[in-house]
This record gives sequence, structure tokens and C-alpha cells, in this order.
Amino acid sequence: MSIDTPCPQVLAVARATAGTLAKVTPSGKWQTIAGVGAFDYQWTVDQAIPGAELDSNPYGLLGLPGSTYVADAGSNTLVSVGANGRITVPHRFPDPVPPEPFPTDGVPTCAALTPSGQLYVADLAGRIWRMTNGGTVATEVLPATSGLHFTGCAADQAGNVYFVSIFSGTPFPSPASGSILKLTAAGVISTVVSGLNFPNKPAVGPTVKRPVP
Repeated sequence: MSIDTPCPQVLAVARATAGTLAKVTPSGKWQTIAGVGAFDYQWTVDQAIPGAELDSNPYGLLGLPGSTYVADAGSNTLVSVGANGRITVPHRFPDPVPPEPFPTDGVPTCAALTPSGQLYVADLAGRIWRMTNGGTVATEVLPATSGLHFTGCAADQAGNVYFVSIFSGTPFPSPASGSILKLTAAGVISTVVSGLNFPNKPAVGPTVKRPVP
């Protein structure tokens, strides 16, 4: 067997766990919480939305005490998973209007929560959404015409949210056109850094206070 040939045992595990939400216990063991991928795929089948793909791609996670938000880039939904494994779909994100060259559908990729409790979702179409009423209502903060393509987001303790755009503009993909945007608690959007080569996810660390000399 060559090193390029997938091991049958590895493939079996991958197929069995694909699309599942799992956690690691303090003892180091994996525990499956819910089959999010299978649920979301069946949800797209049951909804029978005209023109929508039958698809699921759980992509972005936001862990909260007692629940987890999942941004599914395939079913175009924001999904909530309770600690007991119960799955609900608070919201499905509409396709961009007018249609964008890429992507043509919503493709939510991440969710972030500020210390004040404000939930945001961003998508590959370049939109930023402010979510209210338990994630059931979405208000567009940044439109798809931004030309950006978000793949990750994270909030800091000051209430700022950082959004990573993997690339911008056309053609697809465009190297060295990635960026990070900052949305303040007051609603001001600015570019923190640009010219990145296909960035994906942000991470926000603790503030380091330097001693005064």
C-alpha cells in the first residue's frame, strides 16, 4: 500500500463521524453530541426550497454554555445544538440579490458572540449579519457587494468582532487579496490588515499589559 492510498480503517472512521458535532471530555475521550451534517442534509430535503441544493457542510462553530451554534455552508443555515443533542434551525440565509459571480448562494461560514450577547454571522458571499431573537432574525450589516469572502470570525472582550476574508474580487481565487475586517460595538467597520494570502480563521487572545518603566 502506498502512502497515498487511504487506510480503510481511517476511511471507515471518517465516514462514520463525518458531519458530527463532538467534544473532548476531561479524560481525553471523544463524545459525539449530534449528527449535524445528516440532520442538515435531511432538512434541505424536507424543506424542498426551489433552486436550493440538497447539501450540508457544517463549517463554523461557536461553543456556548449549554449549546453550540453551527454555521452550515452547505444548507446555508445557522443551526443550534443543545447539550442534549437536540438540533434546531433558527435561520436560513437567502441567496445574494442580485446574484453574485461567486458564490451564488449564501454559504454562512462562522458565528461570533460579543460579551454583550450580540450574535454575528458572516458568509462566503461577503455579507455580515447581525442576529437577533435567538438567531431567527438576520439584519444585513455588510452587503454581498463588498467583494469580500468571509471564512471566519471572532469577538474580543471589548465587543469588537474580527472577520477574515479569504480573498476579494475576481478572478477566483485571487492570491494575496485576503484581509481582516474589524466591526466595533458602535457599528464602525474598518480594515485591520490586507494583502494576506488565503487566510482562513481568526483567533483573539488575551490583552497583554506591559509594565510601566
